[in-house]
Amino acid sequence: MVLIDEANNIPMILNRVSTTTQLDGLPTQARENISRVKSFGFSKTPVEIIQQESGKKAERKTLEDALATIKSNPKKNYTLFVRDIARLSRDVDV
Repeated sequence: MVLIDEANNIPMILNRVSTTTQLDGLPTQARENISRVKSFGFSKTPVEIIQQESGKKAERKTLEDALATIKSNPKKNYTLFVRDIARLSRDVDV
């Protein structure tokens, strides 16, 4: 399945690393996600949320920031991009 932005949604990118020693990987993660956004035909500038936080915590600032952006703009539609599901949580039950 290939997602094409026909609804003119705003792309939202979550870039996250777990530790400070991984911070050098954030630019690569961001480039990959921006490339993915473009490949799906999004024309709007992505909202980028960048964090360094553990993937084991139940309280996730990265996800909280994304949800706050969405809730504060109820008339806008967003499409969320992450490199992989572990960017949201290591524990899929969280």
